[in-house]
Formats: sequence, structure tokens, C-alpha cells
Amino acid sequence: MKKIFTILAVSVIAIASAQTNAFKGSDFENFTDFTNSINSYGLKAYATQGVGLGVGGSASLNINATPTGNDYVFTALATAPLPTNKKEITLMVKGVSGGKSLSFNVYMTDGSYYVFNLGDLSTSPVTLAVSASNDYIGTINTGGAYVKVTLPLTGLANINEDPTKNFFAVKAGKNALFNIDIDDIKIVDGNLAVADLTKAKKSLVKNTNVSNTISFAGKSDIQILNMNGQVVKSASVNENSPLNISSLTKGVYIVTGKVDGETVSQKIIKN
Repeated sequence: MKKIFTILAVSVIAIASAQTNAFKGSDFENFTDFTNSINSYGLKAYATQGVGLGVGGSASLNINATPTGNDYVFTALATAPLPTNKKEITLMVKGVSGGKSLSFNVYMTDGSYYVFNLGDLSTSPVTLAVSASNDYIGTINTGGAYVKVTLPLTGLANINEDPTKNFFAVKAGKNALFNIDIDDIKIVDGNLAVADLTKAKKSLVKNTNVSNTISFAGKSDIQILNMNGQVVKSASVNENSPLNISSLTKGVYIVTGKVDGETVSQKIIKN
């Protein structure tokens, strides 16, 4: 049975899409990275790092305020390189709002942008469509759990990749109380992640059959993905320094990172 499970797991990986942070610091673990990626208008004072409030007890962007205008909470610059095949942007949202919602901008090379309005958000994942203009109609109430929001990018032309120009913005409606957390803003590469598995010749992970810790062959910024292609943990690691993964459930995961400038992905099995 174990051999059958492993074969099935690899099959799932073959159809999964690789995803990375949409811009530097967009998982909010390193808040300095995040604030350094924002344009000159900065971050609204009511948006802060939610330590322990993110997915799985990680960090989030916590928004707790009643905006007096339809605020740009933040606008992030592009972080190069972005995937050639930009399939979608995903983010996780948790919390409540009092009669208004969020709106997202994805910027083009000329400074104009595609608009995605969140509308009502409850306990089910949502996929948004491009809208003509920003609006904030809707209410957020996720029942205390994180809910996935997807912004499809396939077919959208001229998305900006210049790191000196705007890439992604979050806006909030005015005169309504927001008590929400945003986490794991990711961009999904439509190319199959399995390609990295078959090409990798360098070693990133020393122990691929693990219990509570992973040892690494060198220094790297790594991400751990589950079988659905979702990033469940990110970290900066050093050679021979163990990374604690006791919070992850048993199963098969993919660890990705750069070794000598080359992207390497390896499968691990957590027992």
C-alpha cells in the first residue's frame, strides 16, 4: 500500500502548479521585507504584522480599523523574476467586516490595472473576475477560519514585472469596521512543478524521510508545499541546521529552494 500511495502522490505533484510569494515579504513572516517592497505611499498605520495570527500560527497582515476613505492599504512593487506563465494570484483571508469589502489591483506595464472586487466572503473559497472599477460592496465573515481567494491571471496581457513599478494593491472600503487578517499572497506558475523534480541534480534536503525536523545541505530560502500545491511553511535555512516541521501533518510534501543559483525541488515524506 505504501508503494501505491507514493505513486499516487507523485501523480498529484505532476499536475500541481508551483507557487511562490507574489512579491517580497508577501507571506508577512519577515515584515521588513514586506514593508521594503511597498511603494512610496507606504503602509496604512492600522495594518500591522499579526504575529501568530496567520495560517497555521504563522504571521499575517492584520487590518483592524474603520477607514475614512476607500484606502490603499498598501501597494507592492514587482519582485523579479515573476513566472513566465502567470496562472493566478491566491491569498488567504480571515475575519469580519461591517458592511464593506476589499478590492485588489494587479498592475500593467503602463501603470493601469486590472481590478478584482472581493464582494461577499463567507466560509467557501472564491474565484474573482476582472471588474471595470473598484467597488467595496459586500461583507466579510469567514467564521474564524482562513478562506482562499483566487485572482485568475490567464489571458491578462502586459502584467508588470518591472521592480520599480507597482504590481499589486489591496484597497478597503470606507466607513466600515474591518477586523481581518490576510496571509500568503502567492503567484501560481502554470508550468508543471514536476519539471523541477525530474531535472534536479543538486541536493537541497539531506533527509527525505522525516519525523519532526529536516536537515539541509546548504543555505537557502525554502518553501514547503503540500500535495495541493499550497505553501505550508517558508523559512531561511542554513547547512546542517534542522528545521522544525512538527506542526505539519503526516504525508508527502515538496521542498523547494535555490542551490548555487539553481532551483531544486525534492519530495519528503513526513512520518
